[in-house]
Amino acid sequence: MAQRRARPPVDEFNAEQYKAAAQGHAETLQRLYELGYYVLATYVSGVAVESILRAYRLRLNPEFDSRHDLIELFRRCGIKDSLRPQEFIDFDAAVNIINRRWANTHRYRSVQALRSFFRDANLHHGIRGDFVKENARRAVSAARTAVRIGVQRWTRSSKN
Repeated sequence: MAQRRARPPVDEFNAEQYKAAAQGHAETLQRLYELGYYVLATYVSGVAVESILRAYRLRLNPEFDSRHDLIELFRRCGIKDSLRPQEFIDFDAAVNIINRRWANTHRYRSVQALRSFFRDANLHHGIRGDFVKENARRAVSAARTAVRIGVQRWTRSSKN
């Protein structure tokens, strides 16, 4: 009789792994966008930000929270206290840009469904041309900013 494999424990990830995932995702974002994979670029943007926030959160509290609430993760991850004033302003803006454009359910969306999501969130106003493309660009840019700041601060705080 074949033995069933046990499901990996929820705590299989550590803070460094989340940080590395954030970096890897952030590096992939521009290419996804350039190839026209706007749904994936938007989705991975949120996952990248969620990963850097989870990395910081895990350093404070090993308890895993399965929710995908970026604002709540931001509040509870402790990064605010380690950011300089301008870093905080830039990081906060980036997280809010992502939060408006991202949902964990994007992984199931088509381009048309993402278009509807952006329209329902009033993220199409004032954009000429393809507002899905523009919102994906904004998500990619914001995610790269958040991850860059998070990693820089992580590196500086590790040296101290």
